[in-house]
Formats: sequence, structure tokens, C-alpha cells
Amino acid sequence: MWPEKKWEPAQLLMLGMLVFLSFAGAVLASAIVYRLTKGHLSIHGSTLVTAIIGVLGFQGAAVVWVHFFLKQHGMTWGEAFGFARGNHAQCLGAALVALPVVWVTTLGLSKMSELILNRLHAQMQWDWLKPELQPMVQLLQREWPVYLLLVQAFLAIVVAPLGEEILFRGVIYTAIKQRGHRIGAVCASALLFALIHSSPVNLISLLFLALVLVALYERTRNLLAPILLHSLFNAVNFVLILNPEWAERVFKRWMNWN
Repeated sequence: MWPEKKWEPAQLLMLGMLVFLSFAGAVLASAIVYRLTKGHLSIHGSTLVTAIIGVLGFQGAAVVWVHFFLKQHGMTWGEAFGFARGNHAQCLGAALVALPVVWVTTLGLSKMSELILNRLHAQMQWDWLKPELQPMVQLLQREWPVYLLLVQAFLAIVVAPLGEEILFRGVIYTAIKQRGHRIGAVCASALLFALIHSSPVNLISLLFLALVLVALYERTRNLLAPILLHSLFNAVNFVLILNPEWAERVFKRWMNWN
């Protein structure tokens, strides 16, 4: 189920501006809060607070602005993104089938990228080529009380997938496709999705993930499918970041089995 009415370019531009301003405001607020809490919290505590502001200010804000965007077009969430189709079991099944393949492939692509970047960094001595983990991943590797782990889990497994799928697959992909540019829609939504994570070592793997998410959306015509896959993917990575040795064992066993 795709939106029957084409979304107005002016309203799309306004939505983009609002999301961008929310993101910029979150970055500014994060910097201010970081400076204010630096002397009262640990360095990791301050970083976690700013990370929470960043996620709520971008992915969280995207959900809010899209709500008003749909109201301006007189559309419900079900009409716009296929939630009303009722094929929830199909969406869950598709997400569960795709999950192991996506996880292993993205892990393999990340390891390949890390190897290449390490070699380039050793040859050229460019600091920006040095592979680094995403800030949220680095935070998660610290010791946290259970309630703060639950906060991070909620952001990673619920807020981020919901906001990103609504924005990148639900709006950007659909809006460009509505104008007859299907390949452009796939490329633009995937590239923006990969770039927003600011992780060179994961760029290729994120592009691959974005392509699978689009494929699930096309297959089911329901945004619930990519949301579920994205959420499950983040949940698996969340657990494995807490147990990195387990992740290595799972990856090696999968490769040997194949």
C-alpha cells in the first residue's frame, strides 16, 4: 500500500527543514549540556546525556514532524506507510528470515572495511581513515547500571529504528519514488541513511542494510517490516556489543557452516 496522493514538494521541503533544525538544535543543546555537566558527571555520563538528547532531537523529532506532515495531507499513518494492511505476521516473518543473513553480511562487510581502512591509514597516515566505533557503541562498552542500559536499549531498539525508517524509507524513499525515480529513491535513501551514522568503517554495511530494508518495504508494502528488521538488528547488536567474544564465535561458526 503506497500513498495515493503525491506529497507536495513545498510540504516535503518544510518537513526536511524542520527535521534539520531539530537535529541542529539537538547538536547545540548537546554541546551546552555537555559543558554544563562536565564537572558534575563523569566524562561518560556527560556523553551519554548528550547522546540521548541527540537521538531524541533527530529520530524522535522526525516522528513528531512526520505526524504533522501527514495531517497536512489528510492521511493516517496506516494509509501513508501501509500499517493498515493487516499483514503483520508476514512483516514479522520477513524480518526474522532476513535477520541472520543481514547480521552476518553486515559484520563481514564491516570487518572488510576495517581491514582496508587500517591498511590505507598505515600507508597514508590520514587520521580520518582510522577506523573508529560509533560513539553510541563506544558508550555501550562502558560499565553502566541496569537502568541506564535499559535507557540505551530503548533508544537503540525502539526510538532509532522507528524514527529512521519513517524518515528514510517511509518519507524520502516514497517521495522520490512517487515522482518516477525508483533507482534514485533507493540510492538517495540508502546513502543518506548510511551517512547520518557518521561511521566510515560501517558505511558499506549500512548501505547493504538500507537496501535490504527497502526490499522488505517493497515486498510487504508495509513499513512495519523494515522497522521490525531494523529493531531486531539493533537488538542483536546491542546484546553482542555487551558480549563481543560471543559475537566472534557466532560469526566464525556461521562462516564455517556455510
